[in-house]
Amino acid sequence: MLIILLSATVLAWDYNQKGADWEGQCVNGTFQSPINIGLADAETIKNGSEKHIQLNFTLFTQETKGYWTNTTYKIEGQFANMTASRPSDQWYQSSSVLQLHFHSPSENHLDGTEYDLEVHIVMNDPTNRFTYIVYAVFFKQSEVNNSFISDCIEAEDKNVNFTLANLINDPLVDDFYAFIGSLTTPPCSENVLWLVDGEVRNVTQTQVEFFSKKWANSTEFAGGNGNDRQIQFNNYRQIIHYDDYASVLGFTVTAFIALMF
Repeated sequence: MLIILLSATVLAWDYNQKGADWEGQCVNGTFQSPINIGLADAETIKNGSEKHIQLNFTLFTQETKGYWTNTTYKIEGQFANMTASRPSDQWYQSSSVLQLHFHSPSENHLDGTEYDLEVHIVMNDPTNRFTYIVYAVFFKQSEVNNSFISDCIEAEDKNVNFTLANLINDPLVDDFYAFIGSLTTPPCSENVLWLVDGEVRNVTQTQVEFFSKKWANSTEFAGGNGNDRQIQFNNYRQIIHYDDYASVLGFTVTAFIALMF
C-alpha cells in the first residue's frame, strides 16, 4: 500500500514471491491484507437499519501529476474528504485523502474473484483510531472505457487538474465492505480500516495494459507476477457488508461493530 524506499532507487523488498519472503509484521501480524472477501462469511447490514453506515465524499480538484515508483503508479493530493456516519448513535468518522495508487491484478478478492485492477485511496485518520483508512475499488476488463482511469493515464508525468469525480459519481456510498487489515506492503502495519466499494467498475483492455505492461505483463518486474501481495489468512476477522438495499429490520450490535465503528 504505502511505498517504503530504502534509498532513492533501492527497495528492501520486492514482489518476486508476492510477499511470501517479507519479514517483521508481514509474517507475524494477526490481521494482514489483502484478503478474500467471502460473501457467505460477511455480516450484512442493510440500508435503513439503525446500524447502517453511509460514506459521504466531498470532492476537490487539485493540480498534481501521476508518477511511477519501483512498485506502483501513484497520484498524490487531497482530492477528497470522507465522512462516515450512522443515525443510531451519532457515530461519525472524518478523514482526508493523501494519495491513490494501483495494483494489477487486484490484491483483495471478492468471493474468490481476482480483478484486473484495484485502486487504493489512502486516507488519514485524525482521531488516530486507525493507522490509515483505505477505500478500495475493483475494475474488471470489458469494452467500456473508464473515465477515471483515463484521467489517471492523462496525468502521467505531467501536471493536470485532477479529481475523483469520475470514480465517485455519487458522493453518498451505501454499498461497501468493511474490515480491519494492514498495509499491503512492508512494514505491513496493522489496524488499517479497509472500505471496499461494492460496485465493480468496467475498464478496457487498453486501460488495464497501461498498468499491466509494467507489472503482470513484464518478466522484468518480479518475473511477471504483478504488483499484488498474496492473499492473507482471514484469521476469523469479521467482515461487514453495508448493503444499499433498504430494510426495515433492526440488527444487533456486535462486539466488532462496537469496537470498529
